[in-house]
Amino acid sequence: VRRVSRAPLSWFDATPVGRVLSRLAQDVDDCDFQRDFQLPKALDKALLLTLQCASGVLLAIFASPWFALAVPPIFYCFYATNQAFRQVSRETQRLKTTALAPCLSALEQSLGGLGTIRAFAAADRLDDAFLDSLGALTSWCWLKLLLDQWLLIRLTSLSSLIVSAFALAVVLGDVDPVLAGLALSQTVLLTQDSRFAVRFATLAEAKLNAVDRLLDYGDDLPQERGAVGARDGDLPARGDGGWPAAALECVALRVRYRVDLNPALDGVSFAVPAGAFLGVCGRTGSGKSTLGLALFRLAEAEGGRVLLGGVDVATVGLDALRARLAAVPQDPQLFEGTLRSNVDPFGRFDDDAVAAALRKARCAFFDGDLDARVSEGGANLSCGERQLLCFARVLLRSACVVLLDEATSSIDADADAQVQAVIRAEIRGRSTMVVIAHRIKTIRHADLVLVLGDGRVAEFGAPADLEAAGGHFASLCASSALG
Repeated sequence: VRRVSRAPLSWFDATPVGRVLSRLAQDVDDCDFQRDFQLPKALDKALLLTLQCASGVLLAIFASPWFALAVPPIFYCFYATNQAFRQVSRETQRLKTTALAPCLSALEQSLGGLGTIRAFAAADRLDDAFLDSLGALTSWCWLKLLLDQWLLIRLTSLSSLIVSAFALAVVLGDVDPVLAGLALSQTVLLTQDSRFAVRFATLAEAKLNAVDRLLDYGDDLPQERGAVGARDGDLPARGDGGWPAAALECVALRVRYRVDLNPALDGVSFAVPAGAFLGVCGRTGSGKSTLGLALFRLAEAEGGRVLLGGVDVATVGLDALRARLAAVPQDPQLFEGTLRSNVDPFGRFDDDAVAAALRKARCAFFDGDLDARVSEGGANLSCGERQLLCFARVLLRSACVVLLDEATSSIDADADAQVQAVIRAEIRGRSTMVVIAHRIKTIRHADLVLVLGDGRVAEFGAPADLEAAGGHFASLCASSALG
């Protein structure tokens, strides 16, 4: 789980959610020590039953040495049956686990997008797609049951052959009746013991696929650069103000998501003084959100530098960097729990500080009860209330740099006005603000405006100067009916 949480953003973009859930749920469950049919106990039972089968055969040979003549061909039949079953069962288990991932992805996406699905009347189409995925999973589950029956029939037949061979050896030889009865009772048990021994051994081998898949995440999963081993003590001293000062500067910044794609940012350079309000705007796909990702090192720079207080963010640990930054995304991220756990998820502040942050964020729904429930995703709150709760989280941390990534694009005008009041009263001037704007009016009163176009700096300066110049920013203002 720790390595998954430290995987780069590009890995999550390319990996379906269902595949990750399958690894962290089904594969971990397959390795669980508390389940009778999972890997550890399957190995234990396979070994125990194999020893019981071997002891029964050895007792029969001791009772009647003639029985030893029948052991090699019967053992060969057991071995051939086991090999055939193992090969098919192992692949069936792997394909069944693989088929589970699309089902989990479909469920996760449907639950997260119910509003959109209903708005576009796409329920029937998604039902058909889910049923196709479920049908594939059911096919592999059914095949697994058929394989178990195939194994049962053959092992029962071979076990009956062992009993018959020993009975014939007893009839033809001079065997002590007491010893013969004991050995016969043990050979009769082979019918059940051999079947379960092969079944548990094959099950354990199939479950080892889960171990291999988990080891793949544990050893080979790509990790964010500088995520491991970074500590605050590794940072250089930066004077009385500590590190980092809130001044922000980009120098010839270049960011590319994949080597086969064009740069999302190419040669971006600008400087923002500490405590200033920077507005970032541009057409869709101009690189606005990529700039925020580069600041948090969610997207690593291919070239150039991002400096905070003169310190290159690429030279410090991610824990230390992100502890000094805060963000309010376009889609508020809330978790099922309480107001306290959502505002202070790590429990680092006392109740008075959490309550003060909620009041500063003007959360009208807060009545003093920090244990008030918050549904998953904040479903019991309005969109504006969810956004204000995210602002309370930012205010509690008192971050040096605050990124607002189109934070008001999905709320109505009244909620937007309330959010802007919180920004003016509690954040502006205390932290360096980087506001990625969807509504141009939210950055018209910024100290500086950065206009991006095709991943490059189109304009940079005071908003009044840019609007008077009649360039890209003036065009954006005009298109928003504000110019």
